[in-house]
Amino acid sequence: MNITRKYDPQPGDIGLTRIGGFTGVLVGLGQFIIRDASRYTHVFVVLDSGELIEAMPGGAKIESLQKYAGKTKHGSQKAVYIDLGLTTEQRIRIVDEARKLAGTPYSFLDYLALALDRFGFKSARLEKYITDTGHMICSQLAVEVVERAGIDIFGEEISQKITPGDWTYLGYER
Repeated sequence: MNITRKYDPQPGDIGLTRIGGFTGVLVGLGQFIIRDASRYTHVFVVLDSGELIEAMPGGAKIESLQKYAGKTKHGSQKAVYIDLGLTTEQRIRIVDEARKLAGTPYSFLDYLALALDRFGFKSARLEKYITDTGHMICSQLAVEVVERAGIDIFGEEISQKITPGDWTYLGYER
């Protein structure tokens, strides 16, 4: 699989961006706690028809891709995109699977659970909570969509343990 970064999104691509406001502060804190040093705090999946799906505190939402178009006031791109080297059929499957997850609840507790797991605290109850797909942070939603489409990106790693930083460094450190 040839994984590259680009600024020209196509359906099935994974978007990375930074979010601001209070939610951005909370997510940044969560990433700090779990030792995720990525500059990006948010992951989303590019859909067709100029749309995207993203995990949000009120549940996974389908939004306009224009939300992250253009540049920030500092001149950097608002979003970068990961091209997973997909076929047309894989892109279609990703979009179909992503749309099925609209409304999936978000849980800030996932960051606490991931922190406990990364610090070595292991229990069946914690593992069950982390792997429960009834609630997902943004990076988990993106992995779930790709895996449901039949594409294995992270190998043996449990999809619900993937963070924005794991997506950020995909293709660079893996």
